[in-house]
Amino acid sequence: MNGSPRSPSRRRFFKFALGGTLAFGAVGAAPRSVDTYDLETTSSHIRLANLAPQFENYRIAFLSDIHLGPFVPDDYLASVIDEVNNQRVDLVLLGGDYIGIPDSYPARLFKEVEGANYPARRGSEIAELIFRKCAQVLGSAKAHDGIFGVLGNHDHWNNSGLCKKHFVGPIRLLVNELATIRRGSALLEIVGVDDLWTGVPRLSQAQKAFRPEATRVLVSHNPDYIERVVQASVARFDLALAGHTHGGQIKLPLFGPLIGYNVRSTILNEGPCRVRECHAHVSRGIGVVDIPLRLNCRPELTVLELVRA
Repeated sequence: MNGSPRSPSRRRFFKFALGGTLAFGAVGAAPRSVDTYDLETTSSHIRLANLAPQFENYRIAFLSDIHLGPFVPDDYLASVIDEVNNQRVDLVLLGGDYIGIPDSYPARLFKEVEGANYPARRGSEIAELIFRKCAQVLGSAKAHDGIFGVLGNHDHWNNSGLCKKHFVGPIRLLVNELATIRRGSALLEIVGVDDLWTGVPRLSQAQKAFRPEATRVLVSHNPDYIERVVQASVARFDLALAGHTHGGQIKLPLFGPLIGYNVRSTILNEGPCRVRECHAHVSRGIGVVDIPLRLNCRPELTVLELVRA
């Protein structure tokens, strides 16, 4: 999440201040609505016209916006991966923003709740520690066809080179790249692009290897890129996955999301939707930023089962 400049404007600051006051008032009044670590597994069937019989009932787990760090503990992420493994999926896809170093103005108001795993560390030291641990935990996910991910804006802000250094072995980062999964003669193409805000997302290299008969999945951290590409008919995609919005993270009655969805798109805020003929899903994410709290907005593990239309 976070805005693209990183320092909030005065207007945004007052929104944080007012919203934070209301949020914690709401916490006291309705504690059941506080769901920071109350993981929800959302499952759905995605009906695709362009799906080969060999990929019928193919299961994909998608998780995004982990933000491991002082506000998101290691053991919580480990429990998320335990749930991934319980789902017995064929493929795990990651939507970026693996790291969470609280450095915004609102985050500085919550120093007392920072986790003991990363005490008072900053810069490359804490980034190295978080990326290494995140890769270790994520790498324990079990999927027949492996684990693929993309970079998010927080990964670039906190040294994407360190992320790439540690996300090796069981995890393959796709930075404007294509990975092809085969079931006999049938193909499932996974296209991962760089972050829209902080990277240079491009399809040109991957497009050279596109096969017209393949089922094609686009993974982009920022959902605005999905809308841009699909609406412009740059390429056919059957399914597109993104994160970044956190689903709003803190939702107040009559007020809506405290931080906003942080995207230009009016349809790709959270959950399933359609962009032309492409099925899309925007995850609420796993972790938190700015304020270490989720309110009326549970963290989400998405499990999608592909079926023929």
